[in-house]
Amino acid sequence: MTERIETGTLAGYRGKNRTLRRSPAVLAGALRLGDLAVLLGTGLLAHGLRFGTMEMSGATLNAVLLSLLIAANALQLAGSYRPEALADGAGQLRKAAFACVATVLLLALLGYLTKTSDHTSRLWAGLWFVLALTGLLAVRAALFATLRHGRAHALLAQRVAVLAGPGMMEAAVAVRHRLERRAGQPLAVVDLFSVGEAPAVERVEDLLRRAGEGGIDRIVLVFPWHDMAAVQALVAPLRALSVEVDLVPPEVDARLLDRPARRIAGLPALNLIARPLSERQVIAKRLTDLAVAGLALLVLAPLLAVIALAVRLDSPGPVLFRQPRRGFNNGVFTVFKIRTMRHDLRDPEGGRLTARGDPRVTRVGRVLRRSSLDELPQLFNVLRGEMSVVGPRPHALSAKAGDTPYAEAVQTYARRYRVRPGITGWAQVNGWRGGTGTLEDIENRVACDLYYIENWSIWLDLRIIAMTLCNLTGKQAY
Repeated sequence: MTERIETGTLAGYRGKNRTLRRSPAVLAGALRLGDLAVLLGTGLLAHGLRFGTMEMSGATLNAVLLSLLIAANALQLAGSYRPEALADGAGQLRKAAFACVATVLLLALLGYLTKTSDHTSRLWAGLWFVLALTGLLAVRAALFATLRHGRAHALLAQRVAVLAGPGMMEAAVAVRHRLERRAGQPLAVVDLFSVGEAPAVERVEDLLRRAGEGGIDRIVLVFPWHDMAAVQALVAPLRALSVEVDLVPPEVDARLLDRPARRIAGLPALNLIARPLSERQVIAKRLTDLAVAGLALLVLAPLLAVIALAVRLDSPGPVLFRQPRRGFNNGVFTVFKIRTMRHDLRDPEGGRLTARGDPRVTRVGRVLRRSSLDELPQLFNVLRGEMSVVGPRPHALSAKAGDTPYAEAVQTYARRYRVRPGITGWAQVNGWRGGTGTLEDIENRVACDLYYIENWSIWLDLRIIAMTLCNLTGKQAY
């Protein structure tokens, strides 16, 4: 039987002097303000060093404000202000460096497209970049010193108590272990309490006392759905405390515990499948795709012309090879590639994988495939909205791992279609490119693709693009 707890039990549990803990939200806000101050201050300082005055013209001031806006969003998208990232020293330094480099690249692209780059002092911009990066790293070094002095986990962790209902101790222990292993915002399970069981780990009055004294931030109740009277009896006195209280029914499948709750037409519901990218993220990724693909086509146009001439002179047939492939939302589209095989031996459905030394591949084709230059026409697929620069590679409709179709070889294969396919991807830069002669080949490729989808960010895209450019050739490309 559940112990009865009266609201009056809290009468003697008044908050005492407690150690001031630094909220992750407060620290993130302070870091944001520090970053903006550094970016603005270093911009003025660089201007003073370059021109001997900090007074700026209207055009220069507009450029500074635009730079601040881009840099602030770059740091946000990089995840620099997430609670789990605040105490990650090396990660914070990488995020700051990536944000600075990405800001410079985006500003350079905007300057090129608007033909305004000639009006900006390159020496001033270079000084600002160096000073801003140094300042951002210094701010983070100061933050790490503070967290290290105060033990980061103790300062940032949310203190959680688990309260088990009658017969729920085993389930409560499992919940405790799950909370302790959870990645993301630091959690510190401070105690496990039991109600109506012998032996009890602690009396419920001790839980209320600790919560009243500020020693607990969240209480997780492990109670069955059908015992709502007991739940309400426990929750009533807790309403007087500044704590969060959550209910985890043991009957719920563990796979549902991570799903967010929402309301649909006023009805409570668990969201079982969410779109991998929010609308804002979709727009950001699309704008990045258009900028990168458009600029790449402008720069690579002469190279494409030379490649087209070489293909026509090497063997009869068209320059472009068109092949149906499955992509976003399980739809079929036509992918463009430079033709690398003899036209009379083409395989539109991709039923036969290309092997090393494949006699169907032409002389020019071998060079193009080894250097991945045959993929360049897919930039047009990106402009058409059928592909992204980065994403899971689209496979031919009849592609197989050994003798097994991809969709049958890997149960989670279809999840790759939740985002637009890409010219390059996380699997390719991690060595999983080329043929798929075994089930392991496609399993590892799909695992990389799903990791990319679940962890997408603009910075991951930029990282993959940079890794692709540094590794255009490989032994697995043939």
